[in-house]
Amino acid sequence: MSAELIVYEDSLVIHKVNREEVLEYSQPQFGGGVANKNDPEIKVDGTPLTQGYIGLQAEGQGVEFRSIRINELD
Repeated sequence: MSAELIVYEDSLVIHKVNREEVLEYSQPQFGGGVANKNDPEIKVDGTPLTQGYIGLQAEGQGVEFRSIRINELD
């Protein structure tokens, strides 16, 4: 199985699994009430996501990766 995540700055995000697009969204932003112990001065709902970290596994179960590549798109 292969997975791709294509991010065009703060405008468009595309998720692909086995080269098939499975999810696309635009204008990602902070929002929702799921963050625990957040600093309300940092996490302001509605603020566009313009930077951040790459989370390869953010849930409770382990995952093994064979190959990870990060390419910067022009």
